[in-house]
Amino acid sequence: GGGAVGDLDEEGGGLQMSAASRAMLMQRLASSEGTKGSASADQGASTSISAPGPTPGGAIQATECLVLRNMFDPKELNAEGENSWREIGEDVKEECSKYGSVHHVYVDRNSYGNIYIRLDNPAAASAANKSLNGRWFGGRQISVSYVDPAKYSREIEDL
Repeated sequence: GGGAVGDLDEEGGGLQMSAASRAMLMQRLASSEGTKGSASADQGASTSISAPGPTPGGAIQATECLVLRNMFDPKELNAEGENSWREIGEDVKEECSKYGSVHHVYVDRNSYGNIYIRLDNPAAASAANKSLNGRWFGGRQISVSYVDPAKYSREIEDL
C-alpha cells in the first residue's frame, strides 16, 4: 500500500521522505529498540565503549569524562601536518567549553578518530554528550560515550 515511510527514489538511490514521514520512522525505530521515553533513549548513547572499556555492568553512569569517536581519519591529519592534530584538539576544547570547564583533551593518534575529554563535572559532560552525540563533523557522524574517571586517570590523562 501507500508509503507512510516514503517511496524509493530510483534515480537517487535513496528514500524520499517528508518531515512527517521521517518523524514517524524515527518514532517506529525508537519503539522497536524498546525505548519508551527520552530518559531511556538517552541511556542508549552511553552503552558502547571499546577503549578504555566498559565497567563490568556494561553501560556506565554519566561521568565528567567522554570519548568522542569518528572525529577524524588519522591518514588525513597526518597528510595535513602537525598543526592539524593540535587544531582538532583545540576545536573540541572550544566546543566542549560551552558546557563547562575543560580540564584535559587527548587526541588519540593511534585510533580512527577518538578524542578523550575531561570536563569539570558529570552535568557538563552530559550536556556536551547530548549536544555532540550523533552530530556531523567533517563529513563524519560523531558518537560520544562516557568513560570511567578512574580508567581515564590511569590510561588517558598522562598521555
